[in-house]
Amino acid sequence: MDVDEDFAPIHRKRIKDAVEQLPRPSEKTGLSFAASDMFLNEKPSEPASNSQTKEMAMIRQHMDWQRKESGQENERKMRENAELKKQLKQDREQSKQEMGKLKEQNERLLAKLDQEGRGARKTWMR
Repeated sequence: MDVDEDFAPIHRKRIKDAVEQLPRPSEKTGLSFAASDMFLNEKPSEPASNSQTKEMAMIRQHMDWQRKESGQENERKMRENAELKKQLKQDREQSKQEMGKLKEQNERLLAKLDQEGRGARKTWMR
């Protein structure tokens, strides 16, 4: 799963959809401020306008969604890592078994060569 191919297009579409729901600049008071500046105090001196309330709700919704996605991504990565560790352990065990078989085969071949060498020396010495 590639983040750029799978996650980014969906995330980008959600952001575009949220932006489309935001009020147009002409509907605002003309003041420029960041969303984080909306409520500097715990209790605002003036009640928030309907558009500000909707905007804050969308921001909170987006942040909740990001937290959820981040948590799901972490869980997916942890599962993937566990699977990779399991596969690595199996591969190591298989390699050990194959090395053992090759070592036995090598020892048999060396013993056979040693016997043939002794037989050839006996024949030559006669």
